[in-house]
Parts: sequence; C-alpha cells; structure tokens
Amino acid sequence: MNAIMAKLGLQTSRRVYASILGVAVAVMYLTGTLSMVAGLEAGTSQFSSIFQDGPVAVINAPSLSDSLIPLSVERNISGSFSSVKMIEVYLPQYSMTTYLFSVNDTEKLLGMSVVPGDDIIAGVDFPISFDSPDIILKSGNHTTDGNLNGTYRSSVFPDRWLMCSESLIIRLAPELRNNTSFFILSGEVREDMDMFRENGYNIVPLVSLGDFFTGGVKQVEADLSLIVFSSSLIIVLIVYSIMSIEVSSRRADIRILRHLGAARASVMSIFILQSLFIGLSGAVIGVSLGFIGANAITSTASFFGIYSFIYPQVTLFSIAMPLAASLLSAFIGGLIPSFMASRNGGASV
Repeated sequence: MNAIMAKLGLQTSRRVYASILGVAVAVMYLTGTLSMVAGLEAGTSQFSSIFQDGPVAVINAPSLSDSLIPLSVERNISGSFSSVKMIEVYLPQYSMTTYLFSVNDTEKLLGMSVVPGDDIIAGVDFPISFDSPDIILKSGNHTTDGNLNGTYRSSVFPDRWLMCSESLIIRLAPELRNNTSFFILSGEVREDMDMFRENGYNIVPLVSLGDFFTGGVKQVEADLSLIVFSSSLIIVLIVYSIMSIEVSSRRADIRILRHLGAARASVMSIFILQSLFIGLSGAVIGVSLGFIGANAITSTASFFGIYSFIYPQVTLFSIAMPLAASLLSAFIGGLIPSFMASRNGGASV
C-alpha cells in the first residue's frame, strides 16, 4: 500500500508540468506588478515629505512636466519667487528615464545654487552610479551632452533627479526659452496668488506637488487587490482542472488503496500535497521570471520609443505575496478533486 501511495504522490506527467507553467505565468504577472509598484513608490515617496507651510507653486496643467507658463508674467509678481523649468529626459547610456530641471532662484527663495554651462548635478539618491562624467540626454527629437559635476540635496526637489543650467534645458526643450514649467512663490503676498487665480492658474502648497507623482502610485495600489484576486482565481482554476484530470486518470490506484484499508484522509492528503507542489513550483518560477521580466521591460522599452520612469524593486512583500497567494490558491483548487478522490475514487470528479 505504501508503494502505491508513493506512486500516486510522486507521479508527474506532462499535464502537471504544463499546469506548473500556467501557475508560473500568473505569478510572474503578479510579481512584476508588485515590483513595479514598489519601484514607483521609491521614486516618488520623497515628495510626500516636503515641508507643509510657506512657498506655493503656480501651475497650469495636471502634470508638472506638461505645465507651461509664459515668463512675461514675472513682471506682475511683486513678492519673492523662483521659476523652474522641468522636462522628462532619457539617458541612452543607461537605458533609463528621469527628470531634468533648472531653477532661476535669483532671490534665494529656495537656496538653490546656480549650475554653470553644461554641468549637470545629480541628486544624492540618484538610482544609478554613473561610469562617466559625460552624459547624453535626449528629450523628444532633441539631444545634447552634459558634464556630471557634483551632487545636490534638496528639501523641495526629489534627490533622484538631475539639475542643470537654464541654457542646457532650453537646448532640449526650445519651447522653454520664453516659458517656464511653474513658479514658486514665497506665499507672503496674497495679491500675487489672487492674480494667478484670476488668470486661471492653479495655486497649490509646495507639498501638494507630490500628488502629481504619488497619485499614480495610489491608484495602482488601489487596484492591487483586483490584480491579486485575478491571479489567484487563475491559479485556482488551473489547479482544479489538472487535479480533476489526475484524480480521474488514477481511479484504479485510488480504489486499490481504499480496498487495502487506506483512510480517506490519507488519499486526500496525496492530492492536496500534489496541488501544493504545483503551486509552490509555479510560484518559485513565476517570482523569478516576474523580477527578470519587469527589469527587462524597463530596460528594453527604449528600443520601442517608450521610456519608463519606474525602476522595479525587490521587496519582501513582492516575494511573500505571490508565494502565499499561489500556495493558498493551489490548496483551494485541489481541495474538491482531493475530496472526491478520497470519497469514491474520483468517479464523480
């Protein structure tokens, strides 16, 4: 009897291997999504800690990078202000996308230093280590070179961006020659804010700028439960289908075990363990492929003209969640076929 039980428990087939592959695909999708969300959170969470009081930002678009304000309005500002030009740039040498900005802070409102000529200053938490001071930057149809020359730390701008001179950013975005992306006002002069509001501009506390970057993270996080449910449901269906077939194809062995006195719980445990084996094997493969695939997508997207600002990250949650979801789903999927196997040899599965 023990030999028959071992045969049932260890027996595999092409169907089982195919089901492991199916589970792996579902787990890969879930893992890749979680690692992307973790990367997006890491890249944008800094903005949520910007100081709450004081300066305000003047913008005229839902996205900072899309905002464009004529510089001519400067003459109507009576209080202290700074203007910021900002664009999204692609670094071909490193196959990554980031933000590049320049600050006209002549009134020292932000305490930002002037960047000379073609110099580029990277934030202290920039996500990569540069292997050369010469950097190629691309934005749309425009390309230029810059010279990496130091780092910055700021309480206003994320320390994962690049800062440059006004002349360099204009080479990449000529439309910014007579425009700026947004103004930062001291917030001390009510008339300045009223003037911008009357002309249709948005006035937001400087801390609220983070909403333009963290909003996408919150939206994805809100949808994670649906993604987890969908992936888990797929695994349940895969395991249920394959275990029903396995039980049906092994009815003769199951009946022999029952005639030899094997308890129903013993027969049931054989197929439950096989279901968990499918879930675990698929999860291990899927988690590995998920991280590899997420990084591959962000690294190769540039070849298709798609640039990503997301850097996938491996976290404990992005590993534990897919593993737990896969094992639980495999257990649920294999429960009914295993019960039917223990009851009547799988005749009704």
